[in-house]
Amino acid sequence: MDFKILGLTMAAPTVLLAIYLTWYSRVDRTEFAHNLAVLFWICANVIWMFGEFYLDDTTRGVAQPFFIAGLVVLGIHYITKIPLLRDPR
Repeated sequence: MDFKILGLTMAAPTVLLAIYLTWYSRVDRTEFAHNLAVLFWICANVIWMFGEFYLDDTTRGVAQPFFIAGLVVLGIHYITKIPLLRDPR
């Protein structure tokens, strides 16, 4: 399928909506962490998609840190929820 223009057209509102949801959920730590991870993953997918469409699939290395950042955000969030690591106060 050749939906390059449609794919990139839909990328902008998707990223903007993810930014809005992340900003809106900043008061709830769990929701914020998940929305931030989703935002990173959407950005990674947009970068990867653009590379496949127009740059002969050369942007995987650029997208990879965004995927890793999403995992790190969730990893930090859940590690700090382990009862032994939490401050008892």
